[in-house]
Amino acid sequence: MKKRDFKKELKGFYAQKTGEQVVVNIPTVHFLMVGGSDDPNTSPSFQEAVEALFEVAVEMRSCLPDSTACLVKAMS
Repeated sequence: MKKRDFKKELKGFYAQKTGEQVVVNIPTVHFLMVGGSDDPNTSPSFQEAVEALFEVAVEMRSCLPDSTACLVKAMS
């Protein structure tokens, strides 16, 4: 898989001149996340959620660029 350098691809988001203010339109992106209210340092449920998140992320990455179909596969 080819590595992507987002700082080069999206240079307008990262490389503004000092003191210059620019309005930037950020494209829609999708994220995987876990939620909760427990202490992440002591909660077993947090560790389980992160493990599940990691498994889904690894599966999706292996299916790129067709990550939508892969998400359905990973969640089933």
